[in-house]
Amino acid sequence: MLAVGAKTRGWSATPVAQYCRRLQHWRTAIIPIKSASGPRALADEARRITQQIPAGATTVALQVGAGAFSTQQFCVKLNRWLLNGPVAFVIGGAEGLEPALIDSADEVLSLSPLTLAHEVAKVVLLEQIYRCATLRSGHPYHR
Repeated sequence: MLAVGAKTRGWSATPVAQYCRRLQHWRTAIIPIKSASGPRALADEARRITQQIPAGATTVALQVGAGAFSTQQFCVKLNRWLLNGPVAFVIGGAEGLEPALIDSADEVLSLSPLTLAHEVAKVVLLEQIYRCATLRSGHPYHR
């Protein structure tokens, strides 16, 4: 997960750490991307993001207004993406993501029709990934 902004801390640190521990066998990592300012902020952030995406990774950009999936639909997609290698989820900062980065993503996903702070988006996304992990293992948590 690549997220524009500061490292996870404060109120979101506990749930993020908890889900990362639960997902340790999935080699989950959160990579903070330094926020930029000025007229080229989105382009600068997009460059930093692109440099951190592993080669061959399926890139999933989070964007308000994009297609949303149920948990089961998300799990089907995540399982397909994982067959091809790593998955890089990209969470933008206060100004969102550069349009060219969104256009180049393999998939664009909305976690909610609401605009979420990136700390909230991290927790929600990790929680859904964890639900997929439990679904794959036959555990009833995904309900």
